[in-house]
Amino acid sequence: MKNRKILVPIYGVLAVILAVFNLTAFLLAKTKGANFWSGYVFITVSLFYTATVCTLTLRKESSDEYGFFLSVPQVMFSTLYLLFQFIAGVAIMLIPDFNARASVIVQAILLALYTVVIIGLSYYKGSSKQLHDERATSTSFKKSLLMETENAVNRSKNPVLKNKLNEINDLLEYTDPVSSFETAGCESRIRELFAHIGDKLSVVEGNSAVAMCDEIIVLLKQRNAICAANKKH
Repeated sequence: MKNRKILVPIYGVLAVILAVFNLTAFLLAKTKGANFWSGYVFITVSLFYTATVCTLTLRKESSDEYGFFLSVPQVMFSTLYLLFQFIAGVAIMLIPDFNARASVIVQAILLALYTVVIIGLSYYKGSSKQLHDERATSTSFKKSLLMETENAVNRSKNPVLKNKLNEINDLLEYTDPVSSFETAGCESRIRELFAHIGDKLSVVEGNSAVAMCDEIIVLLKQRNAICAANKKH
């Protein structure tokens, strides 16, 4: 929703620019030859094209700041393209003797360069966002388990179980945050054991959860060994 709200002032600014440009162009132009229409058409197209690019770039709701950050270069280059197109277009409109074919070629090159840049940035944005999301997913095991462990420590009424949970928490602090295909088996079993431990935090039932904590400690050490082996390769 934040991105969609940003589009409103962008549309407003582009609409004002279009209105002022049309009013000024038709009031001040003494002759309306090929160069006038060449500059006029390309400037008008650039305004609508920029609005379309901004819409495609920002219309999707983004809950993370990283996705929004990746959209900034596209908006910045859109602004630069508008600036250069206005300079070139107005200059062409004010020079009646300027070669009409050359005027079209110059402005078409500007439009083509802008399109190539936007396509390149879109590809980069998609690739970067995918890598960022994959990284966030691959580190979720450690983050979520740390939260679960700290919560279990606070809720546990069994001192022996509390000590075991603190031992697990210490192991987690120094474990590799990045998960992999090789660590999936250990992580799945650890999550399964933690789900059972969550129901056994009382003084009476805590003793039965201690054995589960011992298994988790063994599994975490196995996971650490796998992560260390992966780094060597």
